Amino acid sequence: MRDIPAFKEEMYMTAKSNFISYINFVLSEIKRFDGQVRKYTEEWKDVDRRLKDDDQFGVQLKQAKKLFGNQMQLLTTGIDDPVQKAKFVFNEIKKHYNWNEVYGYFTEQGVKKAYQTQKGNVADINLSLVGALQSIGIKAEPALLSTRANGLPVMLHPVMSDFNYVIAHITNGTDQYWLDATNPLYSFGFVPEKCLNGKIRLMNEVSEWVDLKLKEKDKKVTEVQLVLKEDGSLFGTFKQTHFGYDAFNQREKYFSFSSKEDYVKSQAANWPDFEVINYVNLGTDSLEKPFIEIYNLKFSEAAIQEVFYLSPFIIESWKKNPFQSTERTYPVDFGAPLEQSILFSLTFPDNYIIDELPKNTAVSLPKGGGRLLFNSSMLGNKVQVGNTLSISKSVYNSEEYFTLKELFARIIQVQQSQIVIKKKK
Repeated sequence: MRDIPAFKEEMYMTAKSNFISYINFVLSEIKRFDGQVRKYTEEWKDVDRRLKDDDQFGVQLKQAKKLFGNQMQLLTTGIDDPVQKAKFVFNEIKKHYNWNEVYGYFTEQGVKKAYQTQKGNVADINLSLVGALQSIGIKAEPALLSTRANGLPVMLHPVMSDFNYVIAHITNGTDQYWLDATNPLYSFGFVPEKCLNGKIRLMNEVSEWVDLKLKEKDKKVTEVQLVLKEDGSLFGTFKQTHFGYDAFNQREKYFSFSSKEDYVKSQAANWPDFEVINYVNLGTDSLEKPFIEIYNLKFSEAAIQEVFYLSPFIIESWKKNPFQSTERTYPVDFGAPLEQSILFSLTFPDNYIIDELPKNTAVSLPKGGGRLLFNSSMLGNKVQVGNTLSISKSVYNSEEYFTLKELFARIIQVQQSQIVIKKKK
């Protein structure tokens, strides 16, 4: 083979091993000269049976059920709703353990030692969670998966080395919940983005491949309210409400700083034309609520002139199109549906006029795959701009790539628009 083009990694893709052609050999059996045959390739029924008796899996589940039984039954006394019981147990497990950053569906220390040291790998923590839930009568099972960076697992037959993660699954009537207790910022029912990678192997009585149906989006609402004074000074309030995956990402970023002041300083570096006067946030104490941030801002005096240009996207914008190739032969995988809204308003005094407003725009993807809506208007001394971007699917195939790329090209074009403001003579 000659002149094979290099593989180019792009934004919003899973592991490159999913898309590079290769031959992978799996040992099926060994036939010895004495006629003995040892089989290595298994069926899922063989794996199910083996894992139930495995010292680092099934045995650990049984030990976790015994370890937490009396404790969790006592702590959940008086809680009748099964989901509320499960939430309580989930939060207790999450508070008790620290993840050691090691993946795997087999325990590293075992649930007993992990409980004593309050530290463990993914399996130590999440198998403990499954056992603790089972100990109070919750229908819970472990579920095996491969993370996005690890590649897609083979589905035709068991290749256990393809899996590197385990989470908990519970059922309450027709409702299903997927739980991961390895991070204190994961809320009940939240599956981290790194785990959004195709189907999951649910290890119930007879294991099966199941789809992971997300309850969360990657959603953000940005509200900017600016007031232009007669002397040319510009003040305003900037509020961002983070939901789902965006809420997790922003909370994680916030708590990564040693102080609120350091976090605000880092954020303010993104807005060189503004001075941050004050900052408050809401939702740090409850992971099931949106994370809300409110900034009070002052526009730098140097930017105020007789004629100046103000972008409705001065706070939040896409810097460049994430899709650069002319074609793409593999899917675009956002992980979760994406939704971004910007609500911008500018109130101005009588000694200023609005010379130009951005043009309205509406673009939709085929079959309801997404849309961009942008509109601007002026009523009296107030300009209002609304922008909504909706990416309604997690995965787009290669045939949808061109229209997706064009949508983001329009997004970049729209977000380069300016409001032209002039001072009356």
